[in-house]
Amino acid sequence: MIFYASAIRAQEAAPPNSAPNNAADNLPTAFDLRHEACLDKISDNPENAYEAALTWQNEGGGFRAQHCIAMALFGLGRTELAAHRMERLARFPHSITDSQKADYYFEAAGFWIIAEDHKKARAAAGAGLEIRPEHVDLLITRARASAGLKDYTSAKNDLNKALILAPQKAEAYRYRADLNLKQEDYEAASRDIEKSFALDDSQVETALLRGDIREATRKAERKDIEDTLDIPALKRPETDESDRLIIPPFANEPRSKTDKT
Repeated sequence: MIFYASAIRAQEAAPPNSAPNNAADNLPTAFDLRHEACLDKISDNPENAYEAALTWQNEGGGFRAQHCIAMALFGLGRTELAAHRMERLARFPHSITDSQKADYYFEAAGFWIIAEDHKKARAAAGAGLEIRPEHVDLLITRARASAGLKDYTSAKNDLNKALILAPQKAEAYRYRADLNLKQEDYEAASRDIEKSFALDDSQVETALLRGDIREATRKAERKDIEDTLDIPALKRPETDESDRLIIPPFANEPRSKTDKT
């Protein structure tokens, strides 16, 4: 199972002018380790991970426990509830960084896309981009949501910006290639998919889209040739119903010896 979780590493500084406290200093590290362990449980047993995260939350696990609860809900197939929880976590006024809030919005938007609610996905991604306008993954996710709403212009604008910020981002080229294919710009689609494939040839989605683009290009070129030469489309010859050969049932079955000739 693929999760949208990004590693959460909160830096909790000791209060100013306070004496060092080893227990307090070790608390963030301990919580990070427990958070990682909680996330690791999800792929094996999301129900147990969910129960463990609830217990941890009641023990004061804070935003890390809440994050694991949302991820476990996703693992249990409760995608919309997971998205709601992740958005609430991003909005809640606790001591997490803006970077972490943007990451939570990124995960929420990804969940909404999986739930096929592209409107909410675009809203969540947009909220994250208000915090971090140059968050490349949020730009790509908002582009995907816009494409799902058939707003191809907005989708391409976000992908163009993402590629300016991260010119080696293979998936951004792949998504833009898909947009170009939908808009029947086969030349641009071919350029983008070849660039994506050159950057990362391990993705099945890239190989499949590459095949789709090549097939669409071949069909478009064939149609151009037919239009240029004014070749009529091949049609089946019209046949009068009375001219059709009607074969009775069982006509081809071998006759028994008792049948009369």
